[in-house]
Amino acid sequence: AEQPALADAGHREIRPPVSEQTELFARGIGQETDIVAKEMYTFEDRDGGSLTLRPEATAGIVRAVIEHNLSNTDPVLKVYALGPMFRRERPQKGRYRQFTQCDIDTLGLASGVVEVEQILATCEALARLGLADLTVRINDRRILSLIGQHCGFVEGEQGRFFISLKPAGERAATADQVLARLRRELARVPGTPTFLQGVQDLR
Repeated sequence: AEQPALADAGHREIRPPVSEQTELFARGIGQETDIVAKEMYTFEDRDGGSLTLRPEATAGIVRAVIEHNLSNTDPVLKVYALGPMFRRERPQKGRYRQFTQCDIDTLGLASGVVEVEQILATCEALARLGLADLTVRINDRRILSLIGQHCGFVEGEQGRFFISLKPAGERAATADQVLARLRRELARVPGTPTFLQGVQDLR
């Protein structure tokens, strides 16, 4: 179900190999990260090279795009990869050393629209799997800022908007409570009414 949903959103499937040269992940993820330093399954190949079972798919996707010049045929390339990933973590509920992951990537476009499209495509895929009652929680100030700019919120006043979303020490509020608080506290801030209507429309 997730594959037709992603295809409908303009993404095409790409199949990077399960193992790659270790250097690819060290460069792409970061040598000092826990994934590279502690969690990768790495082994020596017969020719003395170092291979790693992929802990994630993005590095392999980018390598394939560059090596095969895929961006030349499609400057804005939307792809997804579905398959097993491997991380040497401590096994616990919901966390396994081999797991299946769906990776969605858009290359060639630096825009907040990309994140929005990927969130919507993911929600549609989950809905087609029968998970209709979903709640999307965005914990990314950059994405919220982009939504605010799109809805006309004045950039200089966004700090007050973020503070109003969740005051220190307060438990997470419902969407209706957040909107009510924003209307009360930011009523005089330029752009707020348009922003609040935009948020209401997104719901």
